[in-house]
Amino acid sequence: WSMYAKESMEYDKAMLKSWNDSLDVLLIMAGLFSAVLTAFIVDSYKMLSPDPQTTTTTLLLHITQQLDTLLPTNNSIVDSLSGVSLSSLITPFQPSSYIWWINAIWFSSLMCSLSAAFFAMLAKQWLQAYTLNRPGRVETHARQRHFRYAGLVTWKVSEIISTLPILLQVGFSLFFVGLDILLWSIDPDIGYIMITLTVLLLGFFVITTIAPLFDLTCPYKTPFSLTVRMQ
Repeated sequence: WSMYAKESMEYDKAMLKSWNDSLDVLLIMAGLFSAVLTAFIVDSYKMLSPDPQTTTTTLLLHITQQLDTLLPTNNSIVDSLSGVSLSSLITPFQPSSYIWWINAIWFSSLMCSLSAAFFAMLAKQWLQAYTLNRPGRVETHARQRHFRYAGLVTWKVSEIISTLPILLQVGFSLFFVGLDILLWSIDPDIGYIMITLTVLLLGFFVITTIAPLFDLTCPYKTPFSLTVRMQ
């Protein structure tokens, strides 16, 4: 039991350090990315509703046109304008399809990023509970460690932690897609350049992710590819 306890303690120490380091990096990246993405969303979501300044300008233009029409005829301006409703002067607002898709994609991206951070914090709590309240006796300690480790394996904790970065990577991909749509709607030439760069970037990511699944000598290994390889 003493040898098992010693070996298992060293194994757990290395395993938990690897997982915690990975989760710490994920939390930092998710926080930075969410902050950058929020800066874009703050401006883009306003395009989903009508601009009050534009509405006011439209009303003033209509009133000015009415005044220009009525003043030469000496008609009652008040009587003429009283029958004009605000709804008849304002064209119903409908955001363009570009704006709708940009916001839908960016909010989905933010959801992925925040979900990655949320589950990363949850996973760190699981790892903390794994090492809590272990008894002092060597035999009891070894039995409890084996019981808890079997729980980690049964409940796929390693697989969950390995797949958490995918949420953040999906968030990055969605952000680039939304940015491409935004730039393409403003200037198609710039949009084509950004779309090309995005396709190259995502293509490189996909290739480096799946390459280790087919070639054991490939150095582009990630926790996710290693987990899939072991299945």
